[in-house]
Amino acid sequence: MLKYSIYEQILSSLSIICSFGVREEYSDELIKENWIKLQKNYPYLYNYETIEDKSDNIYSDNIPLKYEFQYKGNFMNEYLNEIISFLSKESLKQEKLTQKNSLLAYAKIQVKENQIYTFFSLYTPHSRTDFKSLSFIVTSYLNNFDNISLIYPMESMGQILIEKNLIPKVEERQDLIKKYFNYKQILKIDFTKLKENIKLTKEEEKKMIKNNEIDEQIQIPYLISETIKISKEEMNIIFESCKKNALSVQALFYASYLKASLDLFQSNQTEADVVNFQIIYDQRKHTVHKEKCIGLFAEATYPFLSIDTINKSIIDISKELTQYIKKVTSLENEEFKRYRIECYYIHKELYAINFSLSATNMGKFKILEELSEHIKENFIDYHFLNGLRFPITNDFKKTEIHMYSLFDESCNISMNFPKYVIPSIYIIKLLNKIKENMICLEK
Repeated sequence: MLKYSIYEQILSSLSIICSFGVREEYSDELIKENWIKLQKNYPYLYNYETIEDKSDNIYSDNIPLKYEFQYKGNFMNEYLNEIISFLSKESLKQEKLTQKNSLLAYAKIQVKENQIYTFFSLYTPHSRTDFKSLSFIVTSYLNNFDNISLIYPMESMGQILIEKNLIPKVEERQDLIKKYFNYKQILKIDFTKLKENIKLTKEEEKKMIKNNEIDEQIQIPYLISETIKISKEEMNIIFESCKKNALSVQALFYASYLKASLDLFQSNQTEADVVNFQIIYDQRKHTVHKEKCIGLFAEATYPFLSIDTINKSIIDISKELTQYIKKVTSLENEEFKRYRIECYYIHKELYAINFSLSATNMGKFKILEELSEHIKENFIDYHFLNGLRFPITNDFKKTEIHMYSLFDESCNISMNFPKYVIPSIYIIKLLNKIKENMICLEK
């Protein structure tokens, strides 16, 4: 019997959401039938506190939510953004906050030449599901429409760490804190404030007004995301540049993100003494024989770089981060202990780690590879959002960014942020700048 660790219990206050679309018209009955089937296969989707369920529960009371699009046009990303935003907001309703189940929303719309497209958004508490787990769940769900049963096994990261004696003992904590929490002031980017020399175009200003993102007094903020596509051809350019300069794609992503943020937004760089990255590592390859499993969580390390680093080129910053990333090769690496201090102790606020930028790169892992060939041929795209299971306020400024590869060898970058606090147009400008930095590395 798999049990929840303290970390997984803490994660129950968080959520993850995705949206995806297929160029097919599915009946309401079939969408509901396959959703119930998915909950039977993964009982924690019905109740996140239930890992295994041997009861006769038929799961029929948690049914999909049918949605009607406000947007009418030909841009697929607009549909994907709208339905993921709907479910993010829906999950924060009072009646939903008291529930422990996942949610599925769907919408059907005629887009081109009498073709009906079906769009979905799937929400689940974070306590047993990470980014990769969610992509496995989506694969299982969509394959049901082609009568293909694919159920991924479940593991427990907390249990693995306990068995390997890798959670820091009480006597280790103070030494680790002294060793790793030794900064004065870290670099912070304020994504709500563009630099004075960065001006919006008239079109961007109109879009801000149209989206009602200026009047933050009336609207209650909630998390939404914007996603940018890097094509297969563009990714080949990035791979060639990384190969030529001996860079990790992950390191290039972080360096490009740092420089783009500093170019566009205000920061405290004159007061800061360090840049502190949160570098995310997927641990499946270090922990289990089957990398395609649900229930494991990524872990993070936090390299400090001197504030002078921000004056270096993207290539030089990438080289420095590449060397660091290559040193961290196993669960036993001490760098992870600092993360576990924060995550596996109840007094989490005592060990909270501040960082300048957090980015997750799943670029080496192509999601949705095991979709049926028919679904792949008609698949539209996949967007991602790291959410919360509690309301947020107007002073909430947290952002997160994820880079991930799809089965067609394209790559998406999704960034989540609070609506009505940070204007969407700011995030779109940032994502475009990150992409430009990565593709035009040597220009």
